[in-house]
Amino acid sequence: MNTGRSLLKLPNGFNFFRVACRQASSVPSTRDGITDLKTFLQRIGRNTEQKIDGKITNWEELFTKSTRDMKEDGLDVRTRKYIANQRNRYIQGYNIVPYPTMKKKKGGERRS
Repeated sequence: MNTGRSLLKLPNGFNFFRVACRQASSVPSTRDGITDLKTFLQRIGRNTEQKIDGKITNWEELFTKSTRDMKEDGLDVRTRKYIANQRNRYIQGYNIVPYPTMKKKKGGERRS
């Protein structure tokens, strides 16, 4: 049964939507007292300044680097996810506040 549509065949492992989203990201301008990379990292907390030392060098690189590139630079999973989350919140216009680190107590729920 022919529906009249043709499907675009893509090579295995190629995800068009992921590539399109990555290319669509833009570098936001500074605001709310955040003027550079160092200030942003201080504002989000969790010692990200020391963990990123030399891996991300400027404002543009922070917003254009993918988490896969951060992994290749040697950042651990928690730090990558945290930076990506805060970066996306900044792009969406939210105020940047540090999230506390949560640990499980007695094998149960996470509490601060």
